[in-house]
Amino acid sequence: MSEPRIPRLPPEALELLDDPQLADLRPRPANLPRAGKTLMPSNPAKAGESRFVVIRTDFDYVQPSNVVWVNQPNPPGWLGHGAGFASLRGGRPRFTEDQPRPAQVSGGWNYASWMIVSPRFAATIRRFDPDVIETVEIDWEFADGQKLEGYAFLDVTRLLHAYDYRRSVAHVKIHESGQKFIHLGAPTALKADLPANVHVFREAYFRGDVFCSRELAKALLEAEPHGFYFADPASGLVSLSELGPS
Repeated sequence: MSEPRIPRLPPEALELLDDPQLADLRPRPANLPRAGKTLMPSNPAKAGESRFVVIRTDFDYVQPSNVVWVNQPNPPGWLGHGAGFASLRGGRPRFTEDQPRPAQVSGGWNYASWMIVSPRFAATIRRFDPDVIETVEIDWEFADGQKLEGYAFLDVTRLLHAYDYRRSVAHVKIHESGQKFIHLGAPTALKADLPANVHVFREAYFRGDVFCSRELAKALLEAEPHGFYFADPASGLVSLSELGPS
């Protein structure tokens, strides 16, 4: 069964919301900060234990005020965050940037619910895990008339419930309605039984989180070293030397 378009917490997260430590968590009036508690794991994740790392991008290169999506549909016509581009409207996306092309162009950056990536970045992912990404080529023109060649929107369409909630720091808050919700903090643990043949995926509930294997991360940095870095979910940033097979 495919994941719903509106993400739902998996059963193990719903069980965490019934933890006895949260029994006295009560909503506050709307004019007050939401009540919450932090659940600390008894067996927290350790650095390097997972073969997966989180993909991060630099945010310095493109400022939204400097870029115009010339033919952006309104509404855009697709959800993003794993939904792919089947319902994309408005034709091939065209962007203009009101500054000259920089000497070093980033290999990619976040834009709304997607990444914009270089052809080398997309090709490297396809080499490892070809069937779980979608791309749509874009046009990007700078103020000096120069353009980006081969860059594309990229969405990762494989969705996995990957977090081990019981081994992660979990910040639980409660709405005025009484509904509880979770934010995970560091250290964050991933499940130990994620499929061995997987190299890239989105977390099925926290869909902004895109993970890749350490092997793929190393290949991506070697192919396209500008604009991307990687974070161990348990400990933070990782160096190139830490990205060999775990």
